[in-house]
Amino acid sequence: MSINRNGKVFLLICDCCGEIDEDDYDDFDDAVKAKKENGWTSRCVNGSWEDWCPDCTQEEITGWY
Repeated sequence: MSINRNGKVFLLICDCCGEIDEDDYDDFDDAVKAKKENGWTSRCVNGSWEDWCPDCTQEEITGWY
């Protein structure tokens, strides 16, 4: 899962490129909300859910991946 707890905060980490979002969040629900609002996408890859940053999502759409 790309929402990881680091001490007392939650971080968004792209499962495709490893990018870490510059913000951190006080709870899991805030991280999920920010993920959706900031253009991250969730997808099922080989039976596991992954979250991709907006750059990786756009590159997939344009045929980069």
